[in-house]
Formats: sequence, C-alpha cells, structure tokens
Amino acid sequence: MKRFRPYVLRLEALLARLRSERSETLQEKAAAALDGQPSDALVSAVPVAHRRAGGTFFTGSELAEKAVTQVSIPKKDGAMVFDPACGAGDLLIATARLLPVSASLHETLASWGNKLAGTDVHATFVRATQVRLALLALTKGAVDDGTRRLQLAKLMPHIRTGNGLRQAPVYKASAVVVMNPPFQQRNAPEEYEFGSGLVTNAAVFMANAIAHTTEGTAISAVLPDVLRTGSRYRRWRDYVEAKCSIHTVQPFGRFNSTVDVDVFLVHLSRDQTPTSSACWWKPAGLSERKTLSSQFDVFVGAVVPHRDPETGPWCAYATANSLPAWGHIAEIAVRRRYSGRVFTPPFVAIRRTSAPSDADRAVATIVTGSRSVAVENHLIVCKPIDGTLQKCRHLLRDLRSETSNAWLNDRIRCRHLTVQAIEQLPITFS
Repeated sequence: MKRFRPYVLRLEALLARLRSERSETLQEKAAAALDGQPSDALVSAVPVAHRRAGGTFFTGSELAEKAVTQVSIPKKDGAMVFDPACGAGDLLIATARLLPVSASLHETLASWGNKLAGTDVHATFVRATQVRLALLALTKGAVDDGTRRLQLAKLMPHIRTGNGLRQAPVYKASAVVVMNPPFQQRNAPEEYEFGSGLVTNAAVFMANAIAHTTEGTAISAVLPDVLRTGSRYRRWRDYVEAKCSIHTVQPFGRFNSTVDVDVFLVHLSRDQTPTSSACWWKPAGLSERKTLSSQFDVFVGAVVPHRDPETGPWCAYATANSLPAWGHIAEIAVRRRYSGRVFTPPFVAIRRTSAPSDADRAVATIVTGSRSVAVENHLIVCKPIDGTLQKCRHLLRDLRSETSNAWLNDRIRCRHLTVQAIEQLPITFS
C-alpha cells in the first residue's frame, strides 16, 4: 500500500507539531485523523479494484465504537486486546478511548502498549495505527513537549506487521479479540473445515481466532452478513455455536457509502460448554403465520449458464432477464437444449440477486403454459404443492408486499436470496 504512505507521512508531521503546540487548529486536525479520515484517504489513494482484491476497507469510528462497547477491557496485567487485521487501527483507537491516560505521552503509550496488540500485512497501516494512537493520547491530555524522541514501535511492541492468521501465541495471551477481517473471496485453506472452493476470508479469520483463543476470551467482530444468513456458511455457524457462547448478534446495514456490503456485529466468548442468549437471525412474525414452504416446494434453477452443455431435448429456457418482473408469462421465447432437471408450470420464479437497498427484495414472475421449462440458477422456483395457478397468484401478491420486504430485510442482508430464506417467508394465505 505504497499509495497510502503520503497520508501516513502527513499524520507523522501532525504528531510532531501537536507534541509541542496545542493550538485549536491542530486539535481539530487530530480529531479528524481519529474519526474516519484514514478511510477517506485510502479511498482517494487506492483504486477500488485494489482494495477489493485485498479486502482492504477500514472500519470507521461509528462501527468501531459499536464493536468495542460490547466488550470489557481486561484489567489483569498481561491480558491484551488483539486485532489480527488492524488496518489503520480504528478498533484499537476505539479501545484506547476507554483506557486511562498517564502523566506523560511516553508513559501513556507504554501502558497502552502492554494492553493493545494488532497485526496487519501492510507496514504503512501498522505505522498509521501507532501514530494515531499517539495522537489520541495527546488529545486525551497526555503531556509532552516534543523534545524527547518518540519510538512508537518500542512503546507499542505488540502492534506490528504480520499475518493475522499466524498469530497463535498472541491469541493465547489475549483476553479480548476485536476484528474487522478482510471480506474478499479466497480459496478455502486446508485447515478450513466448513466448505471448499471460494469462501470469504472473514470466515477463515473467525475460525482461526476461535481455534487459537482460550476459554473465556471475548471476541467482538464486524462480519459480512453472508456469514449470518448464507446457506453455504451453515457449517461455519454450527462450528461457532459449538465453540462459543453467542451474546449478541446485531445487523448493522451497509458497511459504508463506498462498500456495497451489509455487515453485522457479533459478540461471543470462547466457552467449554456454550450457552447462547442470541441467535443469528430472528425476524418478527415467523411463528405467527404459515411459511411459504407449507404451500410450495422450493428449488434453485438447475441450469448453470456458460457451463452446462447444450445437449438433450429442446425446451423453454427461463432466465432472470427474460421474465417480466411482477408479470405473468405463458410462452417463453428463449429455447435451449438441456438434459437436466426441468419444471412443469405453473410456478413462481424469484430472482436470486437481491439487496436490502432494492425497492422489492423478491422480484417474481408467474410462469404458466403446458411445456416443461429449464430454469437458470439465478432464479428460485416456487412450485405450488397443490399445482394450482391460484396459489401462484396469492404468492406473487405476498412477495410484493411491504411486510415481505421488511421480513426479508431482517432475515437476509447479503446480495443473493437463498432457498431457506424463501421457504421460511411467512405468507398470508393457506
């Protein structure tokens, strides 16, 4: 992250001036550096493609404060608060706001350095974290005249460059782990036991933290919502529940204005006999009404575009782009050869791609006619158990309601609807 270095140099210059001069202007600049400015600097300096490839998105002060308020700062000597992917230090800054200030800047940073630990693969981010902690100490009242050399790396030896997935000794020494791990997709490593292929790196970081922390360690994390509600992470959630007591699960919404990913906060603790007071999701109304699965069988479309061979009999082919939103189609013009699973109308096809910011979460189409239909895997098929068109019409009406939108926004905030979420959707008809 060489492009971020000029900003770090400006932080260092600000620290040098603030050590000997406490003007109102410098205080305001320090406050800005502690409140979201690094994220803005990162966005300005580093192209979004590079940030996405590395999963590099800073937490921000609002989200960091929400994450840190869920944990108690350890008082025992040697018990640390560890952030394995600290970035520019937002979570450690939020933690340090809760720590006392000593008489001098050096004493304060030495004391904080015994409590705070953090790693990041980018040395420029680690340096930004150290400088920002020094700025925070000064704004909290630590005294310094700027004449004594400030060796931040020595004062805060546990905040250093490193791979957060290779810090087992630090985890064992930590009473609290706070993290906003990278969200980018990666190939599941050999030690990841809960799926294969591409997985979000956040799942790997959390599993690694749970594996290496000791009983009683508190973990507070900002995670992509797909881990809370995505079907493919069910085994990951089972693992977390088997190893930890889950205290709170709090959907947050969109990560920030530049990142179109919804996140949630989870606070849990490593426990030999886990007992959870919170669940991953609990939307209102689930037990009050019948669910969609009581009236429909639900499937994901079987055709994988550009992968499945075009062999077998000719059949109608339903795609998300070929179906009219909230409409009714009897003759699908698109045809293809397909030898796999097809569906006999009537049925309701729901677009899987969906986000909480969309006006309608479950955009659907009724498909009728006498011919079997091949359906692409970007659609969810709801086939009425009684085979009637009337049930399809009832479902289309329910899916377009504000009640269903609100329920789905509570249930699943990642960018693809799942079969399980659709099956669990409360309906108004029987």
